Amino acid sequence: MDEGKSVPSTRLMSDTAQTEGTRDDGSQAGNEPHDILSRSSMKQNNDTVPKKGSEDNETGGDEVKEMLRDGTVAETDQDYQEGSNVDSSDQRDEKGVKVSLPELDVLPVDEGAIEKLTVGFLQTFLPQAECSNAVLDELMRNQRVLIETLEQENAKFKENKMMSDLSELMTEAKKYHSKLVHLRKEMMSLHEKSTKLKKRALKLQHHKMKQNLQKEQQREREMEQEKHLIAKPAAKKTP
Repeated sequence: MDEGKSVPSTRLMSDTAQTEGTRDDGSQAGNEPHDILSRSSMKQNNDTVPKKGSEDNETGGDEVKEMLRDGTVAETDQDYQEGSNVDSSDQRDEKGVKVSLPELDVLPVDEGAIEKLTVGFLQTFLPQAECSNAVLDELMRNQRVLIETLEQENAKFKENKMMSDLSELMTEAKKYHSKLVHLRKEMMSLHEKSTKLKKRALKLQHHKMKQNLQKEQQREREMEQEKHLIAKPAAKKTP
């Protein structure tokens, strides 16, 4: 019975020794959760352990000294830490029966400490955030300028394409105009040739008609002369 009752006191002393060692090493900031846990466990142990007489305290102190000499305190502390890391729902005794552990009390936090931590956090990260924001704003501004420049260049390329298309149309128009002028000249020359041919045809027609008329007149004269020559001898024989 005395050994079972002295276990919480050994755990208490191991917790205090561990917290003092961590504070002496300068790692108090990193082990604050463990300190809070140890303090709460100390409080629970103090509340649960009944008050004994002077004889129990002396026997407990002797047992603690013997355990410190034998090096068993470190093992019990390690076992206690391993047990504290396990979920309370999985705690079982030697017979396999679940053991319900008391809930740990959360220490109150000072509002001034919260405010100081908030101010320190903001002082640490706010300048970097503002610098990043300024860099992002500058990047967005440069992107907008680049987009406007690209739009202007695209408009210029479109205008150049339209000008090139217009120049091609003008060259084609000049080409067709030269073809039309050449066709007009050919048509004028053909018209002149046709008028000349018409005039020549009229002249030939008049000349042919004149020749035919002359031939006709010549034939009539020859026929009259033949008539005169044939009629004279017949007139002499009749008287």
